[in-house]
Amino acid sequence: MHTTRCFAGFARSTLAVSVCAAALVGPAQAAQFDLGDSDWRLRWDNTVKYSQAWRLNGADDRLINAPTAGGLYPSIQGQGDRNFSRGLVSNRVDLFSEMDLSRQNYGLRVSAAAWYDDIYNQSTDDSGQRRFLSDTRELHGRDAELLDAFVFLRGEIGEGSQGTVRLGRHSLIYGESLFYGGNGIANAQGPNDVVKLLSVPGTQFKEILRPVNQISGQLQINPQLSVGAYYQFDWERSNLPGAGSYLSDADGIGEGSGSLITAPGIETRHGKDIEAKNSGQGGMQLRYKPEGTELELGFYAAQYHDKAPSALYLEVPSLAIYRQVFAEDIKTVGASFSTASGPFNFAGEASLRWDAPLVSNLQQVAPGVAADNADDALYAKGRTAHINLSTIYLLSPSSLWDGGSVLAELAWNRTLSVTDNRNALDPNTTRDATALRILAEPAYFQVADGIDLTVPIGVGVVLDGRSSAVSKAGFGNTHAGDWSVGLKATYLQRWDFGVNYVNFFGAPKAGLQEDGNFSYGQSLADRDFVSLYVKTTF
Repeated sequence: MHTTRCFAGFARSTLAVSVCAAALVGPAQAAQFDLGDSDWRLRWDNTVKYSQAWRLNGADDRLINAPTAGGLYPSIQGQGDRNFSRGLVSNRVDLFSEMDLSRQNYGLRVSAAAWYDDIYNQSTDDSGQRRFLSDTRELHGRDAELLDAFVFLRGEIGEGSQGTVRLGRHSLIYGESLFYGGNGIANAQGPNDVVKLLSVPGTQFKEILRPVNQISGQLQINPQLSVGAYYQFDWERSNLPGAGSYLSDADGIGEGSGSLITAPGIETRHGKDIEAKNSGQGGMQLRYKPEGTELELGFYAAQYHDKAPSALYLEVPSLAIYRQVFAEDIKTVGASFSTASGPFNFAGEASLRWDAPLVSNLQQVAPGVAADNADDALYAKGRTAHINLSTIYLLSPSSLWDGGSVLAELAWNRTLSVTDNRNALDPNTTRDATALRILAEPAYFQVADGIDLTVPIGVGVVLDGRSSAVSKAGFGNTHAGDWSVGLKATYLQRWDFGVNYVNFFGAPKAGLQEDGNFSYGQSLADRDFVSLYVKTTF
């Protein structure tokens, strides 16, 4: 049981941290290699992180025993709840390595990550499902991946113009979104690390955007005007919580989704998903800064494919197979502004989407019926409008803090029209929805010799509505959300320590109702947790 392992794990972690501290004490510096008289420069950084997380509450019967879809689909949610008792739910080591090689105006960058979580490599706490699904065990428990892998070229083009081109795996973000990138222009630019976002609420969107294989370019025509464009060669899914992982609330969605018991004695197998094609994703931007002002304007256009499942298809009457479906060829245009005034930065963006997947209920596919993610899609599509308004305020030194910042973003969306499959639209949704997130981080410098502190305090809430335009992405519930408070310490600018408490508030409701539609309740209401970490870079 995880409760039993908690104390043993804590003892092991204390020892591990002590050993690491003894082994790595020394001057703080990254590995920058001397290449002699060569013009080449090589830098290699490695970050090691050790973290733990503890569940504070037991499973809520209202969530794990909630009837769904008329009682036909009792196992489509709740596995992530039943797999973990109170106590240790993560006991993890991460390694992040990044290497930069450059010479004058060109070079390359490569980065990779590897991790091992002891919890996902042992048995679960669910007596009916003793092992994690294989894909979930890999995603959360033990894997490595290549992140960035690109070459770049920059230099002067003509008189006074500067250009940069990147080719290979890298991330790119357009627009001005801080937290609600899924509601903004940046939703077009790549898959997201939703696992990281749920684990650390308040993470900025730019930190969860994952790299993809693409070519991108930026041309600074003059100090006031720049243009940029990109084209992606691959489509990749967003990094959703694996089925049965601690923060998963729907077993049929995400990495590793396995078979479901959809009726007494009937097992519905996860069949081959209908994924998006690799081609057809690209966009462009134009940025203009009027001379003599702090104002910067942006204009954008893009076409992209959905990185999270747009719908679920279930074969009937056999109930033998279900599939996740990812929408293709979504179009978006938008505009943004950013300006500064004293300690404030104000920014905002507005965008339109068409051929966009709307929040749809489970679609049953009868024999002989064509069902795909293009012309024969069964889920609802439409035109949607999106607005994000944000501010960053720099805290001035006072008796309460030495510095720091406050970030806030208000996001709104509306379904303008339903153009395809209106009957598939989840009837529990509303036309409009509004969400808000605030993150304050007061800072305290040199509270002891070599130690700086910050106190992150954050809250995110859906103020109103049940979005029909955006599935999850900060809009998965209504009058509910999360709040967190933590403490971060940096020692000698080399060692980082942190502890954080996360609470999911709102009326406890399973993600799906008895009629098979989304509840928009708080499906994570019983999964409050405390986490801690220590990391260093060398």
